[in-house]
Amino acid sequence: MNVLRKFLRNAKGNVSILVAATLPILVAVAGGVLDYTVAISGKAKLQSMVDSATLYATKLLKENPDITQDEIANRAEDYLQSLYQAGGGTGFTLASVAVEKAADSNSVTVSVVGRYTTTFLKLISINHMDFPVRSAASFNYPPLEVALVLDNTGSMNFDENGNWCYSYSDDCNRMGKLKEAARNFITQLEANSDGDPESVKVGIVPYSHYVRIDNSFRDAPWLNTDYVQEWVCTSWWWRWCLNWEQQANWDGFVGFRPNYLYETDGSYSSEGVPAVNDNSPIWLPNLARVMPLTSLTDDGKTALLARIDEMFPEGGTFIPGGLEWGARILSPFDPFAEGATYADTKDRKLRKVIVLMTDGINTCSQDGSNEGYVQCKSGNNVDMDGLNSMERICNKLKATNPETGMRYADIITVGFDLSFLDAASRDLVEEKLKGCATLGYYSADSSNIADVFGRIGAKLAKLHLTE
Repeated sequence: MNVLRKFLRNAKGNVSILVAATLPILVAVAGGVLDYTVAISGKAKLQSMVDSATLYATKLLKENPDITQDEIANRAEDYLQSLYQAGGGTGFTLASVAVEKAADSNSVTVSVVGRYTTTFLKLISINHMDFPVRSAASFNYPPLEVALVLDNTGSMNFDENGNWCYSYSDDCNRMGKLKEAARNFITQLEANSDGDPESVKVGIVPYSHYVRIDNSFRDAPWLNTDYVQEWVCTSWWWRWCLNWEQQANWDGFVGFRPNYLYETDGSYSSEGVPAVNDNSPIWLPNLARVMPLTSLTDDGKTALLARIDEMFPEGGTFIPGGLEWGARILSPFDPFAEGATYADTKDRKLRKVIVLMTDGINTCSQDGSNEGYVQCKSGNNVDMDGLNSMERICNKLKATNPETGMRYADIITVGFDLSFLDAASRDLVEEKLKGCATLGYYSADSSNIADVFGRIGAKLAKLHLTE
């Protein structure tokens, strides 16, 4: 019995020594799991911060393509440090930060080594753990179709101080400022098409109180030329006509289908788009023709810029007419069918966008006749029928297309030099433009219209993480 008691006392002593010797290791192993768990959680937070800093740096690059490597690196690191401090450090220190602007100038990479200071693993001389974190982002345009619906009315011939430009010179009037902004917009889209000019298409709808299309459409089944037919002699003998024929006297001006059918796209077999000529009770403006959707190839870009140069300020303001023709050039159906089909839109996640710009209040409305004419009020007298029609068209476009799960079109609106309107008119048109927009309303004047269109182009760019 004494021998047994002695053995047990010796065994207890040995166990105590063993436990004392191994306890730090056991604590380190158990605590190391906790250290690692906390570190992994902190790494996830650090990754989110690095992603945010990368997107921030890429946005800087997108807005300023000439930014230097040093400047973008310094600003990105400062931004990351601010996120790091605001986030309480996440248990990491930033052992190293590297920011690199790619040679193609449309992507940025941020590489960070996060150093986590251990608590329990120090017991076995592991004082820190390093975790590399990397993120890359680039910007380019998604598949995109844009309809520029641009006010070409007579008020666009005023200068930035509200004075009439008797020379009709682009160096004097608002139209010159708009042309410059539109040209820059086209160039910006082309430059950022990610090397695929076919992925971005642009169309142009110059509008005043009418819209004008190419007269090659004179035999199109959706066009109604009944009201522009004239008897023309096709064969003469001396002073006598041997053969009379009816022909369309038409140079591309189109009116608006009665009973507000101009707000819709379809049913042209029962009621076509009326062709308009000089029989109109209101004169035909010197209006540039609609440019259908055109790819930004070299030839396409040249054609678009040429059409912008043809724009001229003349006529009254019928905003819904321009807006509906903007919708028509995005549509895959007649009158224009260059727009992507609904299936293609869905498969490619293609975006259809209308940029609607006006420098004044709506002054015209449909006169109710089958001939498709408009009637216009004088000066800046508001025609509410036209404004309400614009609102209905906007609501139609903003609705979700069940075949794509996307809007029929997103809308950006621009009010240009609206400060020259009286307060009530200005508030009314801004309210309507803001209510129409899905991607924002922009207020512009002659000094910043080019910058506004640049911001719109940047808004349409797709900014995304690639790593």
